[in-house]
Amino acid sequence: MTSFVSKKIQGETFGEILKKKRKSMGYSLKQVSHRLKINFGYLKALEAESLQGLPPPVYVRGFLKHYARFLGLPEETILRYYRTERNILDNLHPEENLVYQSKIKRVSLLNISPKAVKLGFIALGIVMFFIYLGWELSGFSAPPSLKIISPQENEKVTTDSVVVAGESEKEAEVFINGQPVFVDQEGNFREQIILNAGVNPIEILARNKIGRERRVARNVLVYLPANVGAVIDAVKENKEEKFQELSLLVKIKEGATWISVDTDGTNVFQGTMLPETSREFKARDKITITSGRAGNTYIVFNGQDLGNLGEGGDVVRNVEFTKDLKIPDNSQSN
Repeated sequence: MTSFVSKKIQGETFGEILKKKRKSMGYSLKQVSHRLKINFGYLKALEAESLQGLPPPVYVRGFLKHYARFLGLPEETILRYYRTERNILDNLHPEENLVYQSKIKRVSLLNISPKAVKLGFIALGIVMFFIYLGWELSGFSAPPSLKIISPQENEKVTTDSVVVAGESEKEAEVFINGQPVFVDQEGNFREQIILNAGVNPIEILARNKIGRERRVARNVLVYLPANVGAVIDAVKENKEEKFQELSLLVKIKEGATWISVDTDGTNVFQGTMLPETSREFKARDKITITSGRAGNTYIVFNGQDLGNLGEGGDVVRNVEFTKDLKIPDNSQSN
């Protein structure tokens, strides 16, 4: 089998693209900050892709659009790379989601009357009582709520994927077959899952801050009638022969793995693949893949087995496969 060297086909991240273009134009970060009226620290964090030090995503997207436009770079490409990086952080480290705090105004004690002081102590006593009561009850708290909207138990599907969607508590962590998924501020989650033919057991787990857990199991049956599958394959082959030249087969071995795939600049898949599943992606000019577990992601490019994308649980971003890619055939030397 041909060994795969990921560094030879590794794509650039959005921070590297911005930094490289800025330097080629002869600008310093201070000059850019002055021209765009964007905080110097934010620009530095963007180029370093240090997302934890940035404001909420709505502001970051605005910064990126202005910065890309100033450098003459395609805005949508930079924003797409940012969204991929944001999703990686949210899926692999949901406990590290950014929390943005508002500033609290200080009130001068000189303006507080004796009556206000008395009322303040009463209010403080009430607050302390409820804090104590909450502390006592926390040890007896129930597991977090977990409602699965889809799929239904023993659901039958005629495709190789299904969307797992549901609701839990706002601060709960959610895992699907051991793979962490992003939970929004309202406790909602939604993840696309690649399945095998036959019965696919799916376990959704919600865990609260004190470690209490709730699990819900679903079995999904993947069934493709023989005649329907033959028609679909015939149509796909006909279209692919006419319009597409590149084929990337992604295989997942042990453990659920989050991946994102772009074909010719369009994101066609972003979600979790279950163990022992595979999916083929086709494109005319370029296929780009990001994996949350490089050592568990195996690649066959244009019929050539390249092995896994990297080591163990490493994250590999924006690995590009093009029709001009030259990969040595080690089998001829053996």
